[in-house]
Amino acid sequence: MTCFGKMFGSVDDRPFDSVPFRIVTFGRNVYSGGNSLKGCVNDSLLLPQPLLSAFTEVDVRRYTDYQATVKNYKWAASQAIASLQPGATVVVIADSCFSEGITKGNPHDMFNGKPVRNRFLPNPAVPIGMPVKHQIFRSGHLRWLVISACQENQTAADAYFSDIKKYMGALSYGLRRGYEREMTWQEWFSMAAAILYQLEFDQIPTLEGPDSLKNEIIGANETLIIHNSSHGTQLNDISGDEIDGVDEALYFDKPLLDDDIHVILQNIPLLSN
Repeated sequence: MTCFGKMFGSVDDRPFDSVPFRIVTFGRNVYSGGNSLKGCVNDSLLLPQPLLSAFTEVDVRRYTDYQATVKNYKWAASQAIASLQPGATVVVIADSCFSEGITKGNPHDMFNGKPVRNRFLPNPAVPIGMPVKHQIFRSGHLRWLVISACQENQTAADAYFSDIKKYMGALSYGLRRGYEREMTWQEWFSMAAAILYQLEFDQIPTLEGPDSLKNEIIGANETLIIHNSSHGTQLNDISGDEIDGVDEALYFDKPLLDDDIHVILQNIPLLSN
């Protein structure tokens, strides 16, 4: 059985029962001040498609535009993690920008004849060129996998793809196009990265996490994917845990700090020794 989250109207607040495969996705196009994007809602709609075809029981929860809020992200991610059994696999897919070049221009002004938008909101308080050290997405002690759209000195693109005649985030597009049954997470990531390279995007996606999870067949265990397609930003660190003095954040209706994501992910249930 395939379950689709509500895309419009009221927030999808169905109980999070235990399922073999769940995708919770947040896609936000609408921002104020001329900062709106074009491909984020499409990412939430289209990225799950190959997984829905490959697996018989997939629960998809979509939060798009005004539903893609920090409150809903925290609630849905926490509820989804609480529903997991020990030993489940959690994968965070972040299609936004966490880079020291967050206030710099996008190298892809045009792609396939269409304008390309950056997936970040500049923070004038953060100096250009400040070295970046990620607290969450660069941790050597991850118990989960993180697929991020770009390296820390790069921006992530929102591009028009002529084969599907739609805008998508470059990472989400590569993952959707590159998925094949019986792939490992490493193979899926590598295929998506190769697609971005072939299409001449300058951004280089990253995969972080333990090798035991990277080499696991997708869907071999109970699986939760938490995906966002949105702006990213940087904020001055007030907790004192960032060596560069900067927190990375997803940006929905307001920033969601990497510190807060870290707290949520600490609740992933582990197998007892």
